[in-house]
Amino acid sequence: FLPKLKFVCLNNCALREGSFTALADAALQLSGMKELDLSWNKCVGGRLKQLLDALRLAVGFQVLSLSSCDLLADDLAALACVIQAGHLQRLQKLDLSYNDTISDKDW
Repeated sequence: FLPKLKFVCLNNCALREGSFTALADAALQLSGMKELDLSWNKCVGGRLKQLLDALRLAVGFQVLSLSSCDLLADDLAALACVIQAGHLQRLQKLDLSYNDTISDKDW
């Protein structure tokens, strides 16, 4: 069941730290996922690396929406490392809007 999921939308679901960790663990089974929307879930900030470890396995992953997730500079650094390592090659859309906890100096 899980490996066949293509789109996961948890936009504005008020996820908490435990739920986010469980999602990151479950994402290891979502190798066919193409889109993930976690927008407006503040718990993502500071924890993005947990999820990125799983997304490395999603070969056809195309859209990642992290709008208003209170991302930190460390989250952006982890994302950059994953992309530079050649993972997420098919990523076509990355939404980092409304993350006022980061700025261009953090890049």
